[in-house]
Amino acid sequence: MAENVPKRQCFVGLFDILGFSDIVRNNKLEDVWKTYSKIKSSASFIKDNLESLFKRKIINIDNFSDTFLMYTSDYSNMGQEHIDECFNALLGVCDALFHSANTNGIPIRGAITVGELIVNDGIHLGKPIVEAYEMEHKQDWIGCWICDDAIQLISKKLLQRHMDENLILKYKIPFKGGNIMDCYVFNWVTLPFENDYDYGMLRVKSGHDWSAERKHLNTRDFIKFITSSLQNK
Repeated sequence: MAENVPKRQCFVGLFDILGFSDIVRNNKLEDVWKTYSKIKSSASFIKDNLESLFKRKIINIDNFSDTFLMYTSDYSNMGQEHIDECFNALLGVCDALFHSANTNGIPIRGAITVGELIVNDGIHLGKPIVEAYEMEHKQDWIGCWICDDAIQLISKKLLQRHMDENLILKYKIPFKGGNIMDCYVFNWVTLPFENDYDYGMLRVKSGHDWSAERKHLNTRDFIKFITSSLQNK
């Protein structure tokens, strides 16, 4: 019966590989699988380490085709410390995902949301997934947007610590259509970062696909912003 299906309050991270259809069409399927497996394995490695540290299951990773879906354990009826632990675990796995994707030449983009979720019998349902998908789709860069509800749920002390460390920051996210909005974002940039990077399997070249090139130009702007911010500290 539907009323017996367990619900959870949790943080959700949803990430898509950009240009995935072109990657599949233009590369050997075995090579794509190997690269994809490396990215997932890196995220899973951090997940396993965190669960060993906390001695409990704290985060889940599911994937289908070009989408990685992550969601934390249920924080309902739990204290602030548990909520902050869930959020930190998700950030840790997101960091591993971005680092591995960058290392393997794969551009990804995503969002972090929060709310009620049903995960049962292979079915994933909930507003956080819908909101994360919508937020991911609006952005026009390689990056990760964090929703305001998630920011408001974690402790002020944790938020300040992450902002002091430049792990979370306010940034004017570039949206499709040319709009921008000042939002909280996850800083995935690991310094030193190559100024002239090229995402191997995608091979974007200026003038061939302006929509893809624009994403890379917007991403370069973010990398320059991070580099400048750290140099000025």
